[in-house]
Amino acid sequence: QNQGYTNILQDITDKKRIEALSITDKLTSLFNRRHFDNVLDLQLKHAQRANTPIALCILDIDFFKNYNDCYGHQAGDHALTEVARALKQNLKRTNDFIFRLGGEEFGIIFSNMNADQINDILHQIQRSIIALAIRHERSRVHNYLTVSMGCRVCVHVRDIQSDTLYLAADNALYQAKKARNSIVVV
Repeated sequence: QNQGYTNILQDITDKKRIEALSITDKLTSLFNRRHFDNVLDLQLKHAQRANTPIALCILDIDFFKNYNDCYGHQAGDHALTEVARALKQNLKRTNDFIFRLGGEEFGIIFSNMNADQINDILHQIQRSIIALAIRHERSRVHNYLTVSMGCRVCVHVRDIQSDTLYLAADNALYQAKKARNSIVVV
């Protein structure tokens, strides 16, 4: 008895490219806000199942409107891509996720790290962004471009919801922005 085999190949390259575009911020090549919502939910569920800590950090470029007004939007776009590059260079673990949330605001999700480890990384990020030496004469805190960061670390993740985590990180950012070029971890 003869048996035949049929092999059907499908090129999914274009489909993957379109999918990648739909979750990526065009300017910075970071994940976008839409993908942030999905990843935050997934990482939170994973942390709850594994009973491991999770943290959300929101960072904002200080006095960015002043920067754009002074140097123009092209320079502003360049500054955003440089900040994104600095974030990528400082966050190498596969379970660290970086997003451009919109405008001059970025988000980072850290999994399975304690507050001290996260604090160290955030200070390293802060130093590396200043080290970019992007002149910012309209800043009230530094000659170079700086960021403010707010971070909420959850060790007991059982009952927390993604919107609660986001609001806590956003509130920490609000506290950091009172001083500018500062980091608040709660």
